[in-house]
Amino acid sequence: MSLIKKPVLYLKELSIRTKIIDLESQTGKILLKFNVDSLITSDIKLNFVIKPKNFEGEILNDTHLMSVSPGNNLVEKEITIYNAKFWWTHDHGYPFLYDLDIIANFNGRDIDILNTFFGIKEIKLIRNNGWQVFLNNKRIFIKGSNYAPQKHRIAKSTREDYEQDVDLMVNANFNMVRVHAHIDRNELHEIASEKGILIWQDFPLQWYYNKTVIKSAKDQTKRIVNQLKNYPSQGIWCCHNEPFKIPTKNEIIKLLFLIICSIFSYIGFNFLFNLYLSLPITISKIYSIIIILTIFIGISLIFDLIPTVLFYNWNINTLDKKIADLISKLDPDHPILKASGLLGRTDLHWYDGWYFNPGKYWKANKFSKKFLKCFAPFVTEYGAQSFPNVESLEKFKINLKWPFNEETWLNLKKNFRCQSNIVKKIFKINSFKTLDDFIHATQQYQSSLLKFHNELWRKLRYNPTGGAICFLFNDCSPLITWSVIDYFRKPKLAYESVSLSFEPLYALLSKWPRKFKKNSLFKNSILLINDYLHDVHDINIKLVVKSPTNTILENNYDCNIKADSIIQIDQLKFIIPNEIGEYSLDIYLSSEINSILNSYKFIVN
Repeated sequence: MSLIKKPVLYLKELSIRTKIIDLESQTGKILLKFNVDSLITSDIKLNFVIKPKNFEGEILNDTHLMSVSPGNNLVEKEITIYNAKFWWTHDHGYPFLYDLDIIANFNGRDIDILNTFFGIKEIKLIRNNGWQVFLNNKRIFIKGSNYAPQKHRIAKSTREDYEQDVDLMVNANFNMVRVHAHIDRNELHEIASEKGILIWQDFPLQWYYNKTVIKSAKDQTKRIVNQLKNYPSQGIWCCHNEPFKIPTKNEIIKLLFLIICSIFSYIGFNFLFNLYLSLPITISKIYSIIIILTIFIGISLIFDLIPTVLFYNWNINTLDKKIADLISKLDPDHPILKASGLLGRTDLHWYDGWYFNPGKYWKANKFSKKFLKCFAPFVTEYGAQSFPNVESLEKFKINLKWPFNEETWLNLKKNFRCQSNIVKKIFKINSFKTLDDFIHATQQYQSSLLKFHNELWRKLRYNPTGGAICFLFNDCSPLITWSVIDYFRKPKLAYESVSLSFEPLYALLSKWPRKFKKNSLFKNSILLINDYLHDVHDINIKLVVKSPTNTILENNYDCNIKADSIIQIDQLKFIIPNEIGEYSLDIYLSSEINSILNSYKFIVN
């Protein structure tokens, strides 16, 4: 806590709203609202100075005369900016920023100054048969990751730490990062604004809360919104992550007791209706089902059990609604989501290959046409755990003798968040001769899983998926998690595969190849995706398919692609040779923008 001396009047509580009047003529405006806290009654002059922060341009000056009286004096000021430069994410333009000085002049003397920076942008989220994000009235496909606290003690994080992280995000082709269930330091938002990264900001609400939390939640909401809303990087607010209850052991016992009671009640009511009321059996069953459902729902509500979440959840229906309503009053310019991770109701959290189908992430292919097209309007969690490299793992100060004994596995689970039961399901621990081999296998699996899913979501672009935010970018302490860079900022293999599969101009296969029989027919399609907001011409794509010993196919394609689109380049059909082993399929893409190689491996037996 600090005590700051203030003059007889000072400026505070600045709110900046930006609007684009006309994109073509580059006309924008800012709407300023702030308070002049005064101890006196007097006439004063406010000077507004707007100057380019990260580019060359004209300086704009404006003034405002007003009378103040003791207490808070609200000021609302609108300034039009001609020949304006707009704020864009790094992949779609440049994050143009302006410095703003508001100077209070009293009796010909400047006695207080409020300075900050802003970027002129508008962001919208359209939710209609999928989610679509519009930045400055242009639709963009969102790509990014979840961000844990920079450190577990973020008070020790420095500006250089955040610069390193945001640079890694830019290099990985992210245009948005989800600050997952916490509030990080202002430096993150400042640097994201400077480098052109949007932020999906979660409020620090994770899972289920009782009703006593509502006052504290609303108080914190006001502080958080006022702290962050002016940053150009602010993109989407999310009130609550996964607002459902994970049942305790006692609650599971209650739920089983409830089910048993319901079954016996059903039998009893069915018998009584038939015996005493002589109703037809169909009618008696209807009556008994209605009564039992009433009992079941009633007890669920009383004990706050999982079944009630299907139709009522105080966290979603009351807590999150009140928070969302409060945010909309404090900041009407940024999209607001009441909750995240509720299947069929919000964005999707999808852990195929980890929590379900462990070790078999490719099974998501069978869901892509039906299930995912209904439930994947936007995806904000998917991934798999992997181990950091040996150099980082040595700093954990654990027993690294391989293979790990049960005591080590228990330590990793208890103290380092390793989900060892799932790890053991996916990897045959005893098949790895060294710890290095095992670590490489976990990182390779995570890398392939994330590439597979990034490609899957991009193939579903706007049909219905409007964005893909994987889980997780970083570790906030020495841990074994879903991160693609570890606590010591050493990238795992997945960092490179995520960066590649998020390339704005990207060639890929329509189906993920895995296993084939020799002499069988290989059928697939080559797709080309353009996330840029401009057409791209003179693209060359070269396809090379190799068996273990020979090149069996080589094709070249010259093509163009419209802005923000996906097209099919060719349908592949060829007979796989009579040779078993690992094959490779390489897609080389060359253009004035980039040159990349996208490789697939598949097995022939």
